[in-house]
Amino acid sequence: MTAVSAPVMTAQTQPAPEIRILVTAVDKDQNFVNSLRREDLRVLEDGVSREIVNFELLTDQSASVAILIDASASQERTLPAQKLAATSFVDSVIRPARDKAAVATFTGTLTAQQTLTNDAALLREAIARAQFVPPPGYVRGGYVIGPPPPLKRTPAALASYTAVWDAVVTACDELLSPSPGQARRSMILLTDGEDTISKHKLSDAVDVAIGANVVIYSIGIGDTFPFGIDKDALRKISERTGGRAFLPKKSGDLQTIFTEIGQELRSQYLIACNSKNNARPSRKIQIEIVNPALGKRDLQLAYPRLAYPGIAPRK
Repeated sequence: MTAVSAPVMTAQTQPAPEIRILVTAVDKDQNFVNSLRREDLRVLEDGVSREIVNFELLTDQSASVAILIDASASQERTLPAQKLAATSFVDSVIRPARDKAAVATFTGTLTAQQTLTNDAALLREAIARAQFVPPPGYVRGGYVIGPPPPLKRTPAALASYTAVWDAVVTACDELLSPSPGQARRSMILLTDGEDTISKHKLSDAVDVAIGANVVIYSIGIGDTFPFGIDKDALRKISERTGGRAFLPKKSGDLQTIFTEIGQELRSQYLIACNSKNNARPSRKIQIEIVNPALGKRDLQLAYPRLAYPGIAPRK
């Protein structure tokens, strides 16, 4: 079975707007499939077949990656392993001649540790600066002594909360927006997904990420007790933007997950089609395999069939 995740990106052209879709394919053994051809697939927009005007495997295209690290109380014990895996990702995946990465930490607000750069040394230093931020009254093990601080958006008070969706929106708008127009944009979100204070909703974060052409890979990680993992929220933010949610059973799994994300960034297809429904508030994109030979090999497509909101072209 071949799984394909596909975020929809629109770029307004004349006379017909263009739908741009990033697609990642894996087989039943979770191996990436890099042999698909234009004629193997059909794209439907609201049930109507659309001509594929461009189809390419993006093995060499430049990438812009933002690594967001949750530094709230739920990450106290897991943060060292997160930093180790993130550093390895920078060293093994980021190509200085073509790629750039940014690093940020967040609790109730986002702090950019390093803006987009291709300098691996600066990125390693930024990851090393990521530190657990204890809220007032915090003691080891996740407990807070005394009443919670009043809800004020001061740096000290915000350390008591976690604003996951605000962090995603800010990272899209401020960290990834300076990347070149042709660069593939992605975000690695290390968090338990438990949002406690965001002004934005999860759906807002999805819309902003899709509008900015950002694919989100979330890694659900945190202390087992008293904190849990919001698996549903992490799956939604990832799958609706064309990424994947990873739920490691132990910190030692992080290295493998980062390696897999790196491989996926080198195994994406770009499909472009002319759209007829740009004025509609939402649309549903479906991708089907039409090559009988692939069907005989028991290859099938499975991906989030979602109605994406209309997106204004990026300036």
